Formats: sequence, C-alpha cells, structure tokens
Amino acid sequence: MLPIEDISSAQHITLKAGNTSFANASAMYTYLLTQHKKVSLCASEDIENNFSFLPWYDKLRKSIPSSTDLIIEISSDTIGYVHYLDAHSVKINKKMATALYAGLLKKYENLQSLQLDGMVFATVNRLIELQAEYQLCQSFLAYNVPLSVFRLKATLFKKMLLVDEASVVNVYICDEDFKTTGATLKDARNIMKELLTLVNVRKVVLIKSDEENKIIQEEIRFEK
Repeated sequence: MLPIEDISSAQHITLKAGNTSFANASAMYTYLLTQHKKVSLCASEDIENNFSFLPWYDKLRKSIPSSTDLIIEISSDTIGYVHYLDAHSVKINKKMATALYAGLLKKYENLQSLQLDGMVFATVNRLIELQAEYQLCQSFLAYNVPLSVFRLKATLFKKMLLVDEASVVNVYICDEDFKTTGATLKDARNIMKELLTLVNVRKVVLIKSDEENKIIQEEIRFEK
C-alpha cells in the first residue's frame, strides 16, 4: 500500500492524487507528517472544489518539487489504507478519519453504490467512532451539487426517450449541451445512474447525437 522502507529513508515525499484518491491522500499526508517527513501533495488533475473542506486542500500543487526523492501514487482503495494503518499500529486521528470517510463517500457514490458490502459499512462505523466529521463530509460531497448539473439534467430529461416498453432509456447528448450548461461528461454519467432508479427501467444508454448517434456508455440495473 505504502512503501514503508522507502518512506523511512526518504527526505521529501510527494503524494500524487486525483479526484477519486484525493481524500485518501489527505489522510496519508497527515500520517506522514506524524512521521516527521517533508511532504508535498501533487494533483494529477483538477481536484473538485467539493473537497476543499479536507485538510491540505490548500497545499495542492500541479508539479512535483525538484527536491522530491520519493513519489507515491495514491489510489482510491480507502479500506486498503485503513488496513495499512492498522497493520502498522498507527493511531487514526480525527483529521485522518474525516479524510478516510470522505474517501469512502467518493468511492461508493455517497454510500449508494451497488459495490457496498459489510466491510464498507464496518469501516464507516469505525471511522465515525474515531470522530470522523461525517456530517461535514456529507454536506460537501453529497449535497453540494453545482447548478451546471441541474441545467444538464433539464436538458437531458427533455431529450431522453423510453423504448422497449419503458425498460430502456436512451439519453441523447451533444457537445453543445456541455457548452450551454457548463457540465461535463462525468456529470452526464452520474445522471444516467439517477435515471436507472425509474420504475421499470433496466438499462440507460448515453448516445452522442452529434457523432452519428454513437453509444458512449450503458448502465444496467443490478438484479439477482
């Protein structure tokens, strides 16, 4: 998970993270500071403003410092990092617990993902017991939705088409929709998952209308 031997000998460690792993990087940044290490945090992409409540967000930089002698790529495997800290008898403080809780929210779609299992819920419970500020995390990550997403929803809902006895939703999108709403393809993919909650709908298809109706993604409802 983290190269413990390399960490012990490193003078300047840089953690690289993206949107799916920034929360975990925040927790690991705190941990490495307790080890009296010089640490930098490098963003591999633009990090969403929703994460601004987390520690070290203001320390983000786009380039790796020249004095770095160890670069660690942080993953989205929050539970793996919790296990790592436990295995090395590291006390998870409130700041780390909050960041790790945020990591779980991000990875498991505000705890609504079909990938949820008992281990995830057990870890959530433990982090709350460790004083994770879970309400703060929920406020920023689950309820802080930009207006651009609502604009895109309105656009897509107008253009969606129910087929196959309303079991399939075809959602048509084009580049102009992104320009006029300010939303992104990632936002469109999240809206697809919301449409999958409609009664009787079993599949949602995202179609690029300005690219000869090219299918760019499909979401299928999980069923036993």
